Amino acid sequence: MGRGENGRFLPGASGNPGGRPKGSLSKRLAEAAAKKSKLRGRSGMTREEVIAEEVVAAAETGDLDAVKFYADRTEGKVAETLNLHAPDTAFPGVSDGDLVARVVAADKQQRRESRKAGAGKEDLH
Repeated sequence: MGRGENGRFLPGASGNPGGRPKGSLSKRLAEAAAKKSKLRGRSGMTREEVIAEEVVAAAETGDLDAVKFYADRTEGKVAETLNLHAPDTAFPGVSDGDLVARVVAADKQQRRESRKAGAGKEDLH
């Protein structure tokens, strides 16, 4: 397997060239969700129906994560757009492409930092 001196895989090389089979996790989740629930009072429902009921009930109480989850799956996720307009004198010597690349890189860094900060929080639900 193509590894560099530092032990990392070289560009284009992989330790798992076949990769994970496409849809394998999704397929298993769908199969598990299609089974009947074993929860008391929900025995006639599928697990998928129980999950849907719980999401809607949480959204109904004002849980914004549940509202977003519900809306993303029923209405589709809202596309994020970024409109940049700066006068030519705002960033002298910086091309539009370079400016966009800097903004995208800063956005990625901010998202990474947000995920790291959120990873330490306990789930209070």
